[in-house]
Amino acid sequence: MLIADVLSCVYLKETLTSEEDKSLELVDNTENLRVSPPWLARIEQESARYPVCTELQQAILQGWPNDVHKCDVASRPFFPFHDELIVQVNLVFRGNHLYVPSALRKEFMSLAHSTHIGLGGVFASIVRVCSGPE
Repeated sequence: MLIADVLSCVYLKETLTSEEDKSLELVDNTENLRVSPPWLARIEQESARYPVCTELQQAILQGWPNDVHKCDVASRPFFPFHDELIVQVNLVFRGNHLYVPSALRKEFMSLAHSTHIGLGGVFASIVRVCSGPE
């Protein structure tokens, strides 16, 4: 028990400095996202205006309560997977999937459907990019 206690108090005096080690620490979800920069900017602007997004971002950044009933009503649908959510550049991600505010979803779906790749292809492309409780 004494050894474990001593080891838990020991910290590394050297820090990671190589670029490879730094890349392990930083992940930019927007880098590999299949959304054009103008669309990403629109989603970011709408997320700042959309109350569900702002409340969700606060819950993610400040910490979630232990009970779903203590959450804001807008955040409750996200509670089952709250530990998978992150905020990056004012955007909410579930893993590498982006949360698109409801005000933009119809337009986003229309744009995806305009590629004429069929319903299955449209659904697959949206699932690769988007996430949400609905």
